[in-house]
Amino acid sequence: MSVIPLYGLMSDGDWLPNPDSAILISEFESPEKLAHFLKELNNDTARYESYLGHKLDSATLKITNKKLLSALSSHNKENIDWGVNVEQFECYICQRAHIRMKGDTEISVLNESHYFCPPPTSYYRDLKMEDFWSQMWKVGRCEARVVRNFINQNKTAYTSQEFTESLKNLLKGGDC
Repeated sequence: MSVIPLYGLMSDGDWLPNPDSAILISEFESPEKLAHFLKELNNDTARYESYLGHKLDSATLKITNKKLLSALSSHNKENIDWGVNVEQFECYICQRAHIRMKGDTEISVLNESHYFCPPPTSYYRDLKMEDFWSQMWKVGRCEARVVRNFINQNKTAYTSQEFTESLKNLLKGGDC
């Protein structure tokens, strides 16, 4: 079954393989207009399949996005671009951990600004609900602080129960 992805971030369009490879929520003024578009699209087989051309038609299976092509062609394992490949980011973290365990104090390319992601926002400002992703972001930020506290204490071996207890304490204290 082929499904057209829906993406929410305005910058998602920068990384699509082709212009019609996804529907960008940011291009719609309201959830109602998006729903109307999706209903019309569902009833128009040719238009629906145009979004799937890069998946279904080998002639259009090529990536046409020059920014994406450039990022992919310049990407290599020595020069890790964490936005392109999560698995390589995970490998980088393990490599850095092993280097540090051996006593190497090489300065990392990271700085504190890498940790301050903005909270998620809704494109539709009229929605008055506390959404799931905002809560997950808040908990994730607090979990990161628990990990940072453990690192600062040089506590590398801790149990799930210790982690959960520290998380609860930070959340109760409003420290996240």
